Amino acid sequence: YLQLAPFGLSDFRALVRELTELAQQTDKGLLLAGQALESLRQKRRILPALSVIDRACSEAIARANRRVYRALVEPLTDSHRAKLDELLKLKAGSSITWLTWLRQAPLKPNSRHMLEHIERLKTFQLVDLPEGLGRHIHQNRLLKLAREGGQMTPKDLGKFEPQRRYATLAAVVLESTATVIDELVDLHDRILVKLFSGAKHKHQQQFQKQGKAINDKVRLYSRIGQALLEAKESGSDPYAAIEAGRSWDEFTESVC
Repeated sequence: YLQLAPFGLSDFRALVRELTELAQQTDKGLLLAGQALESLRQKRRILPALSVIDRACSEAIARANRRVYRALVEPLTDSHRAKLDELLKLKAGSSITWLTWLRQAPLKPNSRHMLEHIERLKTFQLVDLPEGLGRHIHQNRLLKLAREGGQMTPKDLGKFEPQRRYATLAAVVLESTATVIDELVDLHDRILVKLFSGAKHKHQQQFQKQGKAINDKVRLYSRIGQALLEAKESGSDPYAAIEAGRSWDEFTESVC
């Protein structure tokens, strides 16, 4: 009376095709399994064993991965692939690979690290990946592939079969290029803040130093003014009144 149909091989294949579309956006097993169960309920199929659902999800993820790899690798020329392979080799005069060096973040906001990071950006640009590469891949999958590649050692990446290796390296280059640009902007802002802070501190020090000298002069001329007023009232020598509080040479120096 429930009008449920048995789950057969054709249903399994249809389920894998359906899940593959979702797996191109996410490879989270719980999401895929939930979608599988909902789809089977809507189609009024008897639910198979969980192991069957798990196998369908795994097959969908594998298919989606192959599609992602293919989308990233097919546009690459032999020149692109050679440049990506170069990233796994040791940097000249260094004990680390080009890829490891390229993924290093700037340590301090100064001109040396700024120039070094600009060199990283230039190196990424020399790979010269095709325009729009990865544009049709869901951002979640592209970022996940790039992060997985970034967490692996160059030696581990070198062990991948070519399709997966080039796809992973391409994703790393795309994501790292954007990261380096963001870090350069941040580095530039931090350097400016540092420069302005230093200039502000220097100005404050100079102002305090000059302020003390100005205050000393104000007090001096206040005393001189008082002495001149007293000299005028008493009819005494104004020059003598000035020298009574400070020597004439000191007074001359304060004016110059």
